Amino acid sequence: MLVIKPFILRRFTEIVFGFSTKLGLNRSGPYYFNLSYNVNDEKDKVNLNRKSFFEELGLSENNISFQKQ
Repeated sequence: MLVIKPFILRRFTEIVFGFSTKLGLNRSGPYYFNLSYNVNDEKDKVNLNRKSFFEELGLSENNISFQKQ
């Protein structure tokens, strides 16, 4: 899994931030490494993808916030 962490936020150690890519957990199309419930992907896969992504950042679902794009 590739997590992109912006350089500008590195100086704020209390903020954990990263972008995911569609590559991760060997998922295939059309959804790949989807983290959104707003498409027709299976909810169980989205939950596993989110869990893996958060763990990569050292977080859990209990201490994150989401943005709506």
